[in-house]
Amino acid sequence: MYYGVVPPTKVAQQSLAQRFLVFPSELFERVFKDLLPQLQANWQQRVRRPLPDFTFN
Repeated sequence: MYYGVVPPTKVAQQSLAQRFLVFPSELFERVFKDLLPQLQANWQQRVRRPLPDFTFN
């Protein structure tokens, strides 16, 4: 059996949108909860980032 890296598969945006219409909510919830800590950490870093100084002459 082959367990190496699988190359990405190109799909049309419409196909992906249709697939997400039938995406099981339990699976979405699990993936979202797994990603949430990283999303929150990224957000915290953006909040602390200094804003550029805009001066208009």
